[in-house]
Amino acid sequence: MDSFPDSPSADVFQEGFVVDSEIGRGATGVVYKIVTRESGRTFALKRISLRSLTVPQRAQKLKAIRYLTELHHPNVIRNLQAKIVGPDLCLIMEFASDGDLAQVLPR
Repeated sequence: MDSFPDSPSADVFQEGFVVDSEIGRGATGVVYKIVTRESGRTFALKRISLRSLTVPQRAQKLKAIRYLTELHHPNVIRNLQAKIVGPDLCLIMEFASDGDLAQVLPR
């Protein structure tokens, strides 16, 4: 799977990027803040391990990512591009400079 064809941004995978820092970690993956080499734009890179998924689970996850990429709403972080790199699914997403939802919402 290469980048999604309707992505509004340049191909971040092709442009190249530098990992700035790790910004989150979960049960199935890690999220990094990245900066593109040419334009200097900031994005989030989410690496999701596909190792433990069965073929049907993997297909379901890829289908869900396609649906999320097509979702355009001002209150939802956009998935811009996706690519399988080795055993991982890598997503290029908008970068939320204010952190994740748990950090923004009052307790």
